[in-house]
Amino acid sequence: MARYNVEHNGKWACFSSIPDAFITEFMDKDAYEDWRKQEYGPTDHTLAEQCNRMTIEDAALYISMNRTRKNAFECLLECGLPKPECMRLMAHVNKEKRKEQDDTTT
Repeated sequence: MARYNVEHNGKWACFSSIPDAFITEFMDKDAYEDWRKQEYGPTDHTLAEQCNRMTIEDAALYISMNRTRKNAFECLLECGLPKPECMRLMAHVNKEKRKEQDDTTT
């Protein structure tokens, strides 16, 4: 199961490629590292910056792959992102999808 650490606006969350969703809400770095220690054990703990990372934009793209626009938006809201930020991310997703469609038709 691939998990990715996502840092956004000074907050951290864990994204999983199994459900293509965040499995934690965004939280302060100290709280996120505490969660990681509990999840992986103190001896296997490595700082998030030194492990798998993903951008919030890439996470939004993965979230939207097999969901309706409404469901993808709700998934972003569930991880604690503010509504305006979710709207910005969904606009980015739409732009990337249009770009991909244009690339495949030319």
